[in-house]
Amino acid sequence: MPQESNRSLPRAHPYRMKFFDDDLLSFFPEVVSMTNEDGKELHILDVGQCSLDHRTISAFFADRFKAKVTRAHGQRDTQQALMDSPFNLVLVNRLLDRDGSSGLELIRTLKQDPRPELSSVQVMLVSNHPEAQQAATEIGAEPGFGKAHLRSEETLARLKAVLER
Repeated sequence: MPQESNRSLPRAHPYRMKFFDDDLLSFFPEVVSMTNEDGKELHILDVGQCSLDHRTISAFFADRFKAKVTRAHGQRDTQQALMDSPFNLVLVNRLLDRDGSSGLELIRTLKQDPRPELSSVQVMLVSNHPEAQQAATEIGAEPGFGKAHLRSEETLARLKAVLER
C-alpha cells in the first residue's frame, strides 16, 4: 500500500501563470483572435460561463464578428482585464459559473465604479430570464440575450448595433 505524504498540496497548479498573458492565452482553444472587414480587432470579455458555453460563444463571435474573445471568471479578474486592455463588449452570465455569484451584481459594480475603464464599457447580460434582462438594463447594461437565442437574427442585430458603436 502506498504511503501518504505529509506534504500539503499546493494551492495553485504549479504551471498556472498569469491568466491574461497573451502569449499564454494563444495556447488555449477558448481564445480566438481575428480582425473584421475594416481591419479593426473586436475584443469581447466573456465572464462567468462554463467551458462549453464559453467555447460556443467564442466560436459564434469569431464566425460572425471575427472577434477575439477573452475569458474571465469573477469580479476580480474581470476588473483586472478591463484595466489591462480595452474591450468592445463584456458579456456577463446571470450566475457566474465558478462561484455562483450574481452577474447582475457584477454589472452593478462595473457601472458604479469611478474608473472609466470599468464604468463606460458596454455590458450585456447572458440570460434566458426576461426579469433578469430587465434588471440588467435598469442598472446600465445593454439589452442582452439568452444562450438559447444566441444565433437568432434578433440577437445578431442587437450585437451588431452594440459592436458598431
